[in-house]
Amino acid sequence: RPLPNWAGVDDEMIARFAWFCDCAERNGIRLIVDLHTPPGGRDKDGEVRLYHDKALAARFVDFWRKTAARFKGNHDVIYGYDLLNEPVQNRPALPDCDYWTVQKRAAEAIRESDSETSIIVAPKCWGLSDGFRHFPALDLDNVIYTVHVYEPHDFTHQGVQKQWPCGVAWPGKDAKGVWRDIRWLDEKLRPVRAFAYDHKAKILVGGKGRIDFLKIPRHAAGHGKDVQHLPNWHTVGFPAPELHAVRNGQLGHD
Repeated sequence: RPLPNWAGVDDEMIARFAWFCDCAERNGIRLIVDLHTPPGGRDKDGEVRLYHDKALAARFVDFWRKTAARFKGNHDVIYGYDLLNEPVQNRPALPDCDYWTVQKRAAEAIRESDSETSIIVAPKCWGLSDGFRHFPALDLDNVIYTVHVYEPHDFTHQGVQKQWPCGVAWPGKDAKGVWRDIRWLDEKLRPVRAFAYDHKAKILVGGKGRIDFLKIPRHAAGHGKDVQHLPNWHTVGFPAPELHAVRNGQLGHD
């Protein structure tokens, strides 16, 4: 919930996570805890407000400190902590509050009590591949870097909003006649692959679009399979596909 000061929300969400963990353990499911709504929420352009408010940034770090301490020892159920879904920072942040530093602070807070659970971080451009061009790696153990594969947006988001009408095929041409297929997608993700090789990093594909599957299931399935079988990713590690995500107290699956 995007409450202005997040008062009481962190304790409520931690209580929900505990319930999900119990259910997951009984059913042999591993979870990723994914924070979708940060303290303070976002501006209309997606800018994360805690980058410009030290109190909100401190609350964000403290939430992850409390969560890690509460669930320490549950590594068999909790695969990872996804610190912030789709960070966006387009304006200069306050000192120690920028998208990278505040994630580093949260990761270090988790490691105060939990040395095992994976920590998942994302670049600042909505988690998209271009954000990996100037994305420093964290100097911590067991860190995974996540990318959201929404390219091309006119395909992956068609039917969701008016600017992306249905009818775009995959593979197929865009409005300018450019052919897009698995090779096009592989090239779009080149910055992610370069980052993974340079830092020997694991990559989690945390999102593959919001397409209306009921309207175009055949094309949607083809794009998802191409993401899973990109030709130049054979040495890059991916977590297992059976992982689920607990997002702000709600259970989802990518």
